[in-house]
Amino acid sequence: MTDPGRFLPIILLNVCAMLGTGCDGQLPGKPNPADMPVPAERELAFDAIYGRHCAGCHGADGTRGAAPPLNDPLFRALVSQSELEIVLNGGRQGEKLPSGERPKTQMAPFAHSNGGPLSAIQVQVLVHEIKGMPYRIVSTPKGPAIVTSKPGEGTITPCWGMPNPAPASVPAYTLPPTMGNVAEGLKVYANACASCHGENGNGVFFEGKLHKKINDQAFLALTSDQELRRIIITGRGDLGMPNYLQKTDRPDDFHALTSENIVHLNALLSSWRIGGSK
Repeated sequence: MTDPGRFLPIILLNVCAMLGTGCDGQLPGKPNPADMPVPAERELAFDAIYGRHCAGCHGADGTRGAAPPLNDPLFRALVSQSELEIVLNGGRQGEKLPSGERPKTQMAPFAHSNGGPLSAIQVQVLVHEIKGMPYRIVSTPKGPAIVTSKPGEGTITPCWGMPNPAPASVPAYTLPPTMGNVAEGLKVYANACASCHGENGNGVFFEGKLHKKINDQAFLALTSDQELRRIIITGRGDLGMPNYLQKTDRPDDFHALTSENIVHLNALLSSWRIGGSK
């Protein structure tokens, strides 16, 4: 009769050999740490952060969403790092109405400190990627951090690339403190906007339907003056709207809009927000 015990040392040797060399030391069925999902609060890959929190409004690739495109070369060249940080951290509110109310837009705060889902470093990933600034993720005693860096080994190149500098003629992105004039705004509007948006912003009829109406109090209440200025400057290329410089669908005598022109347009749109001329 064969003694089972005589085979025990051989079995143990085979198991040890399997653990030491076969399967890279992993038992069958044991998860590979490299395949473990990254918790959302620790995710630092731009495509994952953007896809989860931004794509629903701004489009899968930063274009063609309900909200203005983020992957717009002119916008990315113009917007400052600090402006992106302010909006991502604190969200954006609409302009104050006669009632004193400031409606919340759909751009909510994203920073943990303001009740949002993103950590400070995740916000910085979005800022660097949208702005087109190469960066590295480094370890610090307080955890991972973002460092802006030159292209090179270990540097992450933004997924959307680095935008070219804005044209010298482009108006400043930030809303100036000066107030515009509604009457002057009507003149600018007639030359730059009316062909698409209709007289007094009431839209145009095409194939029996009204299109491109912007004299809409609900829309304007949810759109800040800063966002209006941004759209006037950059246009909405994804929707066929020209920027401050382009002559598409504009009169032959159209000239590039200046910062002063846009201030007056802002004044006009603000007057429509509170029930101005229809």
